[in-house]
Amino acid sequence: MEFWIDKIIQNNSWFRMLFLFYAILILILKLLDPIQFNFFIRPLNFNQYKRRYCIDRKFEVFNLFYLVLIFLISNSLSFIIIISNNLFFNIDIRFENYLFILFLIYGFLLTRLLLTNFINKNLNIFPDLKLYTFTTIIYYGYLLIGHMILMIIIYLQDFYTIVFMKFSIIFLFVFFLISNIHFFKEYIKNSSKNILYLFYYLCAFKIAPWLWLSKAF
Repeated sequence: MEFWIDKIIQNNSWFRMLFLFYAILILILKLLDPIQFNFFIRPLNFNQYKRRYCIDRKFEVFNLFYLVLIFLISNSLSFIIIISNNLFFNIDIRFENYLFILFLIYGFLLTRLLLTNFINKNLNIFPDLKLYTFTTIIYYGYLLIGHMILMIIIYLQDFYTIVFMKFSIIFLFVFFLISNIHFFKEYIKNSSKNILYLFYYLCAFKIAPWLWLSKAF
C-alpha cells in the first residue's frame, strides 16, 4: 500500500490537472445547454427529462452535449481502469497510458453505437433504438460521473484500497445489469421470445466487447 501511495505522489501533478479538466468538461456541459443540464442533474426527474429531450424532441447522439457527456463517461472509465491496473496488477500510473485507454474507450463506445444502430436496422432488436441510446447515455452518465467525483474525493483523502475498488467495480457491474433489465422489462413482457434476443444482445454487445477490450489494457 505504501509503495502504491509513493507512486501516486509522483504522479500527483497530472492527476490534479485531470480533476481540473474533468470539472471544466462538466462546466462546458452546462454552458452548451443550461436548460438540459438542469434536467440532467436531477435524476429523480428522469422521466420528465426523457420525455422532453428524447420523445418530444428529435434526439441526436452526435449533438455536442451528448458527445461531451460520452467523453466524460470515457474519462471516468479510463480513470477506473488505470487505478484498478495499479492496485490489482501493480502497473505504473502514466499519463500516456491514461490517454491510450481514454481514446480506446471513446472510440470503442462510438463504434459500438454505430454498429448497434446498423444491426438494429436489419434485425429490429430494439423497438425504439433512439430511446435506448438516450437512456443508456444518461444512466451511465449519472453513474460514472458520480463515481468519478467520489473517486476524486477518495483519492484526495488517500483512502484508496483494493477492497474499495473491488466493491466499486461490483457496484458498477450490478448497476449496469439492473439498468438493462429495467429498460428491457416492458419489451420482454410483450413477447417471451425477446428474452432470447436480449440474451444474445447482452452476450454479443455488452459482455464480449468489454472482454476483448480488456485484452488491450
